[in-house]
Amino acid sequence: MLPFENLSHSPEVGAVADQIRRQVITRLETLGRLRVVSSDDLVQDKPIATFEVRENLKRLGVTHLLEGSVQRSGDAIRLQVQLLDAANDTHVWVDTFGRKLADLPSMETEIQTQIYSELGL
Repeated sequence: MLPFENLSHSPEVGAVADQIRRQVITRLETLGRLRVVSSDDLVQDKPIATFEVRENLKRLGVTHLLEGSVQRSGDAIRLQVQLLDAANDTHVWVDTFGRKLADLPSMETEIQTQIYSELGL
């Protein structure tokens, strides 16, 4: 799972994006049916723009990649998420979620549910 891109270029939105990413990772791991690899395992102390994603995905046995972007508008967050097949870089699922900041947990649960559904879990 790669960090969500902060389209608002605000440190506050970046912190929210990181919080959402960490919560989604935790939620995906709760049933124990997925092994979730975070971007920390993919990057390995190199800037994200300079590492070979495919090589690291293969090395770690990753089959799918989750990435996305986050934007803030007032007290709302808009998150665009895509699940990719790591072997051929094709979209398995893409969706956009919009929530008030106070309602982020429901968005995180919905993302988890959608991913499990797309993967047949």
